[in-house]
Amino acid sequence: MLRILIGFVVPYLGVIAALPVVAKVDATVFGIPFAYAWIFAWFFITSGCLWTCWRLFDRKPDAQETDIETH
Repeated sequence: MLRILIGFVVPYLGVIAALPVVAKVDATVFGIPFAYAWIFAWFFITSGCLWTCWRLFDRKPDAQETDIETH
């Protein structure tokens, strides 16, 4: 359940659920409207969430050692 929360729910809340609130902000980030900067930032945050899920739940514990021994 935690895997689904980190991998799907957090990005969903950050992009889809928060977008109506973020769209009302009139600020700019480096000359870019805040809503566009928000969506762009979530590309990287979503990748971080998916990496975290892989690291915590799907990675084999000795995957790094196996790669070193075979190369």
